[in-house]
Amino acid sequence: MTTPGAVATLPVDECRCVRISPDGTSVLTVGAGLVEVRESSSGQLGWARTWDALAEFPVEAVGGAGGDSVTLLTSGRLSLLDAVTGVEQPVPGELAGRRNVTALALSLSGLTLAVGTNEGIILLWQQDTGRVTRLRGGGDPVTALAWRPNGDELCVARPR
Repeated sequence: MTTPGAVATLPVDECRCVRISPDGTSVLTVGAGLVEVRESSSGQLGWARTWDALAEFPVEAVGGAGGDSVTLLTSGRLSLLDAVTGVEQPVPGELAGRRNVTALALSLSGLTLAVGTNEGIILLWQQDTGRVTRLRGGGDPVTALAWRPNGDELCVARPR
């Protein structure tokens, strides 16, 4: 294993999340009421927009397949942003009105986003079709999600 080098050093007030795009060309940050995307090699600002991220909720970001979108989890809700412009896009069906999302995990293919809630519901969002399927309903809150490397099993963490 090689030791990774720094991609860029970015000043981000109250940083809550940093994600590198799937192709490695940009860096998304969420902090102090702002979402920004910068070029990874130079740090040059691509776009920025104001954004609320309440402290009591987790903050996550995942890049969609092809790098054309970013899904943000802030303040218990999902938002879909155009990765190039930062313009908000519609979130499909059952996910659009939720204010209780607690965890995200993107499949290795980049096509399926697993979404967990504080009600214990797990939803699968097919990013290429927009279809949302309920995998499981109810129970203890979902605190974290992860896909196995083979891509056919989802690991779910819940409090004891």
